[in-house]
Amino acid sequence: MLELKRKSEAHEYNAERLMLSGELSVLELLLEDALQGSYPILYPTKGLRFSSLEQLTTYADRIIEQANTWELPNGS
Repeated sequence: MLELKRKSEAHEYNAERLMLSGELSVLELLLEDALQGSYPILYPTKGLRFSSLEQLTTYADRIIEQANTWELPNGS
């Protein structure tokens, strides 16, 4: 049990992990807007504007690829 706690604490505040998690959360909201047909879809924090589903899915693919290839620090 103590080993699991140590592993959890080691990764709890990893900045890259938190940024990627936030990006995925925003992506979920952007995709919800797309499902409702609310174009243009704005992501003001990053200065992005999506005028079509194709533009948004291209961006989403890039973020999802980052999440799929992200590794925990120290190979954990």
